[in-house]
Amino acid sequence: MSHARFKNVLQFELTAQNVKFKKKCPNQINPNFVTRQKMPEKVRTPRTVLNEQDLPVVDGWNAAYSDLLKYLSASHGELIDHIVLKIEELGVKRDHLTYIAFGLTGFYLIFGSAARLLCNFIGFGYPMYASVKAIRSHQTDDDTIWLIYWTCFAVLSLFDFFSEGILSFFPFYYIFKAIFLIYLYLPQTHGSIVFYHKVVNPLVNSIDILLGSGGNSGNSGNPAENTQAPLTAPTN
Repeated sequence: MSHARFKNVLQFELTAQNVKFKKKCPNQINPNFVTRQKMPEKVRTPRTVLNEQDLPVVDGWNAAYSDLLKYLSASHGELIDHIVLKIEELGVKRDHLTYIAFGLTGFYLIFGSAARLLCNFIGFGYPMYASVKAIRSHQTDDDTIWLIYWTCFAVLSLFDFFSEGILSFFPFYYIFKAIFLIYLYLPQTHGSIVFYHKVVNPLVNSIDILLGSGGNSGNSGNPAENTQAPLTAPTN
């Protein structure tokens, strides 16, 4: 008997058994009749992201690129749409215009005199705006994510002390740092979560051991498991 024929016979027998069972026990579910149901897709909320230590890098960049194309194709007001339309009439598409802007930014990060300032602006411009929005919201998960990012940003800023020496033999330092900062704070990649688990948290644990506390502060190191009472304003 072929595999397909055996599968059809088995499905017919299970269906017949289920019909007989329903006649005997109409209010119960036949335990022998198993149906395949499509499992709901897992929704990646900020809380579930905090539990992930190995996030797919390639999928995150692909999602960011897809969202960028959607953003470019959307409307952003009459003035901006009119300017973009005039540029497209010259034969330059809006996505190509974005690539040109990225290219000029990367060129300046290599040869510009204020490359350090531009790199730091890339690292704290959007994160500062998003952090304020997170503080205004009633949720606390996004606050934790941005707090983790700022700790990662502080650790990376320590390397700027050696930036002059690094630039002497590696002139692409600021462009690589800018790309890495974008990877850290993009909501599609959440690289700060990975960097926290791999670098920041072990570093803090080592400092705790050196200071003699042994890391016994009541926290497990996983931000998703650490909950605190919400801050309240002092009363007069």
